[in-house]
Amino acid sequence: MNNNQKIRDMTSYKIAAQYQQKSAEVRALQIQAYNTATEQLKLYLNNNSVKKNPAVVLDLDETVINNLPLVAKGIEENTDFTLWGEDWQEWVDAAIAESIPGAKDFLSFANNEEVKIFYISNREVENKKQTIDNLKKLKLPQVSEETVLLKGEIGTKENRRSKIRENYDVVLLIGNSLYDLSSDFIQESLITQNEIVEKNANEFGKRFILLPNSSYGDYWVNANLDPWE
Repeated sequence: MNNNQKIRDMTSYKIAAQYQQKSAEVRALQIQAYNTATEQLKLYLNNNSVKKNPAVVLDLDETVINNLPLVAKGIEENTDFTLWGEDWQEWVDAAIAESIPGAKDFLSFANNEEVKIFYISNREVENKKQTIDNLKKLKLPQVSEETVLLKGEIGTKENRRSKIRENYDVVLLIGNSLYDLSSDFIQESLITQNEIVEKNANEFGKRFILLPNSSYGDYWVNANLDPWE
């Protein structure tokens, strides 16, 4: 986090985290996202007679595994998620994050269809063993040194995605932030970011699968509302 950034208001942060962790709507949206991903992967497999090493690429935190217990702990201690520090390391070391609803079923389907699975995260590469341990505890498929690609390996997320594309046809990109899908979405301006979303409208629900996450947010968290006048 940039030191010039304003830390979010803790009251609104708590409400956002409550919605993310407790609402049935978020759970439904998570399941819906993975149901959509499964259907899109089925379409690809059924309609492509020549398959060039199909692969799916997923983010980890709040996409495959759930860190909301740590978010909740931070709120109780009046700590913004951008300042987790040692608490984040303790959480990663514990390797006890549970899976996001729908994720395991989708990953099992992809694995059964012999589709390559890659997990790309900006967790630090020093935490690779703990991250792999956590994923293996959840019995998620194709978890290995090769398939779990963290920050510090092959540059940015986009660099890692590009490396995968050298040998695989990436059918789906799944994440909880736009950056998990493409570096095109990395914009300083919310207006520009929304414009790029509109330009890529046909990709969402097809190649791009986006899960809800109200508990993070660097772009919109301090945005002013537009009230009715």
